[in-house]
Amino acid sequence: MLALFAIAPTGTAAIWFQRTVLLSDEVDWPYRTRLVVEGFDGGSRGVPRGDPLDIRVRVEGEYPDRAWMHLQFDSDERRHPLAYGELDVLRYTHAEVREEFRFHVRGGDFRSGEYRVHILERPRLEHIQITRHYPEYIGAPPDTTRKIDGDISVPFGTRLAIEARSSKPLARASLLMASGPVAFQVDANDAQLLRGEVSPNETESVVFDYTDVEGVRPESPSRIRLRVVPDREPELKLRVSGIGTMVSPQARIPYHVQATDDYRIDGIQLRHSHRSVTADEEAADGNVETAPEGCLLYTSPSPRDGLLS
Repeated sequence: MLALFAIAPTGTAAIWFQRTVLLSDEVDWPYRTRLVVEGFDGGSRGVPRGDPLDIRVRVEGEYPDRAWMHLQFDSDERRHPLAYGELDVLRYTHAEVREEFRFHVRGGDFRSGEYRVHILERPRLEHIQITRHYPEYIGAPPDTTRKIDGDISVPFGTRLAIEARSSKPLARASLLMASGPVAFQVDANDAQLLRGEVSPNETESVVFDYTDVEGVRPESPSRIRLRVVPDREPELKLRVSGIGTMVSPQARIPYHVQATDDYRIDGIQLRHSHRSVTADEEAADGNVETAPEGCLLYTSPSPRDGLLS
């Protein structure tokens, strides 16, 4: 080793000796121009799929008259000229990154090492589940929708418990509503699972906003339209059958009742009364049918049959 130091050259020859004989990568040639690619720590950089990529190359030393970027894809190679964007900065913009590639830059007497651009896949919601917890006065049990098609209709006062699963682990998530963002919780043990609750007060389209652990957001956020609808009054139908137009005060009248509601009916009650028709009224009106007067409180949508007497 002492003999090597004794005969080792100096200056440019020393650099040649260290790189060629000693195979050292720590000593570089004394270039008149040096091109430094910014933003590629470790020689690599991730870009969300579909995003543009702006590459800045800082010039040190002599300014080259011309400089190029050589890009190598799996299917082909390309060469693009670099233009000065600032006094000492060359720039190249890749409009839309859809596949990985490698590149190096050249200018003057300098050729850089190889850099790599890799794709960061975007997160997406693969599963959304919404459970409707109806207002207490409705008395209906919760129901769950697992496939979101079109609107989600809810009566005013309904609480929605939302659970969704992402294709990638998430760092944060929220639901963007007209009243402001509602923060969702990312599961501590499963970062692909998020949960949250909302109580919509008006009809609106809401948007899931989320960012994965690599800092990437979705390309097309999931949207749901929440439609707040009034809780309409039940519809009631009463029909009597098997009787004529004349009945006696003690007649038994068969009837058929049908009641339907948006959500549920708890019960039916039928109240009725009758009155006698005088001879004068019958003579004045002809045949008068004594129809029961009904008032219904509400039941399941299945028909109810019975007798009035």
